[in-house]
Amino acid sequence: MVPGLATATTGTAGTPSTPSAILDTDARSYAADFDVPLDEAKRRLLLQDDLNRVADAAQAALEDRFAGAWIEHSPQYRLVISLVGAA
Repeated sequence: MVPGLATATTGTAGTPSTPSAILDTDARSYAADFDVPLDEAKRRLLLQDDLNRVADAAQAALEDRFAGAWIEHSPQYRLVISLVGAA
């Protein structure tokens, strides 16, 4: 699930009420915040679930070496996984 992206399909007047409308609203905000085109903002938002699964798998596989994971939005969009200890 995209953080901050509601899953409800009904809304009040002026509130997006479909997943597509909600994604559009979130993508416009993301595009403005990170100075990327709207299509790129949508792509990044839709990737977040997959990136979270990769981070969870890394944590499970790396156990005590796993120090954390986060998504960097700038200068390029990527998942960063931090490790501790010797290789």
